[in-house]
Parts: sequence; structure tokens; C-alpha cells
Amino acid sequence: MIIKKELLKILWLFVILFWFFFVIFYLLFNIDFFWVKSKEEQDYFNKEDNFYSASEETQISKEALLILQKQRYNELKQEIKNKELLKTPTIVLNLGYFPEWIKYYIEKSQKNILLQLFLNQKTFKDKNLFVWVDLYKDKNAVRWKLKDKKINLYNVLNLEKKEFFSIFIHEFWHYVDLYYFQRNILNDISDDFYAISWEQSNILKPSLTLNDFVSGYAMTNKYEDFAESFAFYILFNDEFLKKAQKSEYINKKYLFFRQYVFTKWEFVSTNFFSWTKMASYNRDSTKIEYNLENILNYLKKSL
Repeated sequence: MIIKKELLKILWLFVILFWFFFVIFYLLFNIDFFWVKSKEEQDYFNKEDNFYSASEETQISKEALLILQKQRYNELKQEIKNKELLKTPTIVLNLGYFPEWIKYYIEKSQKNILLQLFLNQKTFKDKNLFVWVDLYKDKNAVRWKLKDKKINLYNVLNLEKKEFFSIFIHEFWHYVDLYYFQRNILNDISDDFYAISWEQSNILKPSLTLNDFVSGYAMTNKYEDFAESFAFYILFNDEFLKKAQKSEYINKKYLFFRQYVFTKWEFVSTNFFSWTKMASYNRDSTKIEYNLENILNYLKKSL
């Protein structure tokens, strides 16, 4: 009787070990067993990559599943990385080069340093901004544009450093306006600025004239007014103040930037204009001559 009980225990132990090792080997050699474990995951594969046919009976191949899982893993990894970047009190600049070989000339001319120096200012550094800029050798119908949450700058090898820098400042504010204010990562203060001069996106308030804007281009629509005023505040602050004394609307715009953006009085009363007197009319603030060396010295001291 005792022998039978011992044999029974051994038999049960054998059965348990058999199933234990069976499960281990099954998991090791059939990865898809635990990768595809929910209908939601399968729906994702079906929606994003069309590996499934319309028939529910069609089974996804292991090879296709491995490709999909790798893609999904990379996507999730990037999402986590972006969230971690937003937790860090700094500003991240990513530069893309098209074609890749222009990187050598951009770095040689130190145009990339201009952008980083500007973004490292205390005004922006603690705002958790993630800025992506793609630089293109080829010309385009425009010198810049925003696309896919990236600032695209064109003909960068032929642009003088001054124009390259002023264009970036202008586009950077579009970038902040569209992708950060609206997402509430920063306070959404855009509407407060728009309300100064605009009834709708491209409809001015009655009686406004060119004298109520820092440039002709600022009258295009409320978004360009915002970006032009931002660039003008940085590059030609003293001229901005002079215009503010002649127009209540420009005065409100100046006070807006001082109250909400440059709260520590950055750039106040500075003037990097190259000549003794600025023209009363300027079509585009990014085309106005200024002393790049002077503003670089100012930025370096403000770090």
C-alpha cells in the first residue's frame, strides 16, 4: 500500500513537470501566443497595416506579426521618449538635413548654433518645448513653412545667417502658437493677442491701418501678425516702443509680449537695427537689416 502511494506521487509529479516544461517550450517557440492576446491588438494590426483581410477567418502570419510588433514597439518607445522629454525642464532641438551632406556646411557656418543659442534663453528653456527643424538645400516657393509639426526652412545654404536667424525666430513663434498654446502645454494666450486687431482670422477690426502693425506682412492675418510682432519685439524692441507711442494697438501688442512672454523684461529697449533710422514702412520684419553680432552677444550674456 505504501509503495502504491509513493508511485502515485511520482506519477503526479511527472505529470506536473511534463505540463510545466510543455508550457515553457510552447511560450518560447510560439511567441505569437502571447503577443496576440487581445482583440484590440489584432484590430490595431488590421487598421494600421492591413495585414488582415476582410474575412475574420484569415489568420495573420507569424512573419507579418513580427514586423508589426516591431513597428508598434518603436512607436511606443518614441511616445514614451517624447513624454519623458516633456517632463524635463529644457528645450530640445532636433535638426534634419536634406540632403544629409548639407549638415557639414550648416555646422561650418554655425547656423545650427544660432538656433540653439536662441532656444537656450531662459525665456524658453523652462517651457518644455520640443522643436523639430528640417533644413533643405533646395529652393521652394516660400522660404519656410510648417508641416507635420516641423519647421521647414529652404535654400538654407544660400541664406545669409541674419536672414536665416530672423526667419527661424518668426517660424518658431508660429510653432509655439500652433503646437503648444493649443495643446495647453503652455497657457493658451493666443486669443488675447488676436483680439487686439482681429475680428476673424483675416478680418481686421474697423478703422485699423498699416500704422497699427509692425510690418506690412503682419496685416496678412492674425497668425502672421502674432509671429511678426514676436520677431519685431526681439530684433527691434526700441523701434517697437516708438511705434507703440503712435498706435494704441501696437502698444497693446508690445505690452502683451512683456506681460505674458518676456516677463523678466528680456530685450526691453534693445535695438539691433543696423542703421540709425528705420523706414516707416517695412514689408517683412525678416528682411530688415540688423546687427547679428550684437544680438548674439546679448543672447550669450542672457544665458
